[in-house]
Amino acid sequence: MGRIAKIQAVFYLCFLINSCSTGDEILMGIESFPGSLDPVHDYGFYTTQVTNQIFETLITMDEDYRTIRPNLAIQWDQSPDGRVYTFRLRTGITFHNQKKLSARDIKYSVDRYKQYRPSWVLADLIRSVLVLDSLTVSFTLERPYSQFLYMLCSPYIFLVMQNDDRAVEDEFSPVGTGPFLLRTFTPDETIELVKNDDYWQLNSSVRKISFIFQSSVEDRQSAIINNDVDILYLISGSEIDRLRWKGEIGYCVKKSSNTLFLGFNLENPPFDDIRVRRAVLHALDIPKIVHNLNRGNAQVARGPLPPVYSPVNQLMQEKYDPEKARALLSAAGYPGGIKIRCNFPKSGISRKTVVEMIESELAKSGIYVDAFISDSWEQHTDSIFSSNAQLFFDGSESLFIGDPEYFLRTLFHSASRYNFFRYNNVLVDSLLNMAREEN
Repeated sequence: MGRIAKIQAVFYLCFLINSCSTGDEILMGIESFPGSLDPVHDYGFYTTQVTNQIFETLITMDEDYRTIRPNLAIQWDQSPDGRVYTFRLRTGITFHNQKKLSARDIKYSVDRYKQYRPSWVLADLIRSVLVLDSLTVSFTLERPYSQFLYMLCSPYIFLVMQNDDRAVEDEFSPVGTGPFLLRTFTPDETIELVKNDDYWQLNSSVRKISFIFQSSVEDRQSAIINNDVDILYLISGSEIDRLRWKGEIGYCVKKSSNTLFLGFNLENPPFDDIRVRRAVLHALDIPKIVHNLNRGNAQVARGPLPPVYSPVNQLMQEKYDPEKARALLSAAGYPGGIKIRCNFPKSGISRKTVVEMIESELAKSGIYVDAFISDSWEQHTDSIFSSNAQLFFDGSESLFIGDPEYFLRTLFHSASRYNFFRYNNVLVDSLLNMAREEN
């Protein structure tokens, strides 16, 4: 475990750990191959596992998901009006091509994000980036935003890039300041990173990291059983169950920054009636479903926020009570039960057993589900926003952690394009707007 702890990674849910390679090499199995190693163009989970070894952020966050620490920037300050942040960079930081890091590289990196990723959450927030001297850079925001520093810690959003147009033209020749640099990139096969001997932090004993593409469940299981990989990310509970018997497999569950949920269309019948929504909650044995979904490797939600934000003593959802669910349906005008359409994405989180369990649980209370399974996430999103969607299975995660404002705003603000519930509450909107500016 010591050598694994020295590599940088962004962990969600759980990952399996084996011990198959020699002490200076780590083999990682990934089920989705990056389309690019330029973080501006590809910023999915598995891409981030690779690019987080190559690039770095200005500042970083402790494992408590709260404390912000220096990284490439050693100090920073904020103006009294909360709109200007000034950062002082470390001296002696070099890119993999030996070019020294400067404030111009930070400005260049932000300008690229604004050009190539107009949907980037910071693109509309940052008015300008000013180079004050070779090691000092300032950000001027359009408005005060209390979560700005947390956002700069996120590898999904901000990775410092080399100020070299040639590196930009080739998305598979990344040049960063991180602990590893790219050796080979073979599409849909492997990515090899080797140790950066000039890295500014304490160097790892790991000399090489290889990411091996394994698209199918069978390939991943075989790889870990046959000692072909050391680490597998984002392993489902069903896969862990099948592998536990071996005895040599270890796995770690980190606090998750995402949630899976059943959502209601609040605009149209029947879920515009709170009694019907409460009936669904009473009809579902949520702990049993969560256990089935991830076999003990997930937590029951205690509200809309994921575990990294939710306090342990937060109230649970309404208890499982099928009889109360039937009484609520009857009071809402459905004494003989109700038939609803539920939309599921075609992915691992909604495999057939989970769909069948939700159908079976709801039917016990007279809620009969017509399941519609989308072929893609795009189709699933479109189906949720269609007038046909009544109940839907989905998930949400934040692009950054440290403060729940972004997560809550994404789900519940009436102006959010990801407000799948059509939730509209003037008071909630005003509180979320206030949370943007107040620490």
